[in-house]
Amino acid sequence: PEHVRNCKFRQVDCRNKSSGCGERMTFVEEQAHASICEYRLVECRYFSAGCAVRICYNQAHEHARVCGFRKQQCEYVPLGCDQTDCYAQDLAKHELECRFRPVECDYKFRGCTTKPSFCEKD
Repeated sequence: PEHVRNCKFRQVDCRNKSSGCGERMTFVEEQAHASICEYRLVECRYFSAGCAVRICYNQAHEHARVCGFRKQQCEYVPLGCDQTDCYAQDLAKHELECRFRPVECDYKFRGCTTKPSFCEKD
């Protein structure tokens, strides 16, 4: 029985079963499978920027698409803003305060439809 419990040809579940992998294989095969399993946990590609998410490999691309630590540029860059590498999680706040954001003219109540950037109003 000890050999049976430790035989390298015994059938085992993938170590990522709790994450969704349904593969069964020999103990020896599982070692190789674990490194390519779609359900293995990986760090977010923006880990070095501060994202602490660990996610299944097969969901990592979707997470990276919405990760708050991905870099984006302010939508007002064409109007003069120099914020070309904001963290996505900070972008909305920046754009609300961006000095290049369009604002209503002080004379809108008289019919002006021009929207100068905030910094042009001064």
